[in-house]
Amino acid sequence: MDKIKKSLVSIMLVVIFTLPTSANASVIVNVNTASIDELTKITGVGPVIAQSIIDSRPYNKLDDLIKAKGIGPKTLDKIKQQRIASVSDNIPPLVDNDHWLIKDRVLKPNMEYITGEYDYKYRTDHRGRIVAVDIGKLKMTTRKVRLPHDPNTPDKLLGDHAGHLTGDRFGGSPKLDNLVSQASHVNLSSYKKLENKWADAVVKGQQVKLKVTLNYADNSRPMAFYIDYTIDNTQVIESIQNVNP
Repeated sequence: MDKIKKSLVSIMLVVIFTLPTSANASVIVNVNTASIDELTKITGVGPVIAQSIIDSRPYNKLDDLIKAKGIGPKTLDKIKQQRIASVSDNIPPLVDNDHWLIKDRVLKPNMEYITGEYDYKYRTDHRGRIVAVDIGKLKMTTRKVRLPHDPNTPDKLLGDHAGHLTGDRFGGSPKLDNLVSQASHVNLSSYKKLENKWADAVVKGQQVKLKVTLNYADNSRPMAFYIDYTIDNTQVIESIQNVNP
């Protein structure tokens, strides 16, 4: 019996120390420049799929790998979970589920994550509150139906709405990784007017870049939104206080 136990322990140790982890990942495979041999270092990618990846270059984000023949949703998810493949020479961003402390309810503190249809970037502070949104290229969703969103935003006041930091029409997440308590006037007027302006620009083929910084007091309801956006080469900076007039 002791021999069996020792054997099981040895096997478990081998498994533990051979599992890939993001902390020890020393190999980053740039899918835009890697050779077939380099691409096959990604688990689930053989020579045939590797050639397909090469044939379908370039990629702006990892989700674009779906256009390569032989890569379906399951294979793509497996590739992203390994945190080896990247569209650049940098460590790839965390996959969606990595930023939840409690799934769909509480965000991890001091975390950078991506969420939404187009992998928009977000950052939390030491209390797990969203403090920054960084969108290099705003896009319109192709969906025809609005996604139902979580209305239970933290520290919501009477008359507040669950406001999208990145709107549903832009493919923003309907979860609490993209929602905060917003005064109704902000949600329906101040912020919405900006969203309308961005949407008009995107539809016209203009490039919209966007950064939102959130300011807090002692709770998880933002006091203000500082918005720095660019439409083509024109930059605008605006401040919105999270209050009703």
